[in-house]
Amino acid sequence: MTNQELLVNGPEGWTHVADDGFYFKETEYGVCGFFNNEWVDYSCEQILSRSRPDIERIVYLESVLKGKAK
Repeated sequence: MTNQELLVNGPEGWTHVADDGFYFKETEYGVCGFFNNEWVDYSCEQILSRSRPDIERIVYLESVLKGKAK
């Protein structure tokens, strides 16, 4: 999945996405995973490898390189 697709397809409130495409969000109580169209507590040690702000920045920089943004 491309960076743009990750942003477009992500569920409301996601903060991180794993390398395998699963979305997560950090809360004050821990980490929740998005499974079967709902947020559920996720107790497994998941490496939150990519943050949403990082992906948003990458998408922006890619659009600059393509001449679509300034």
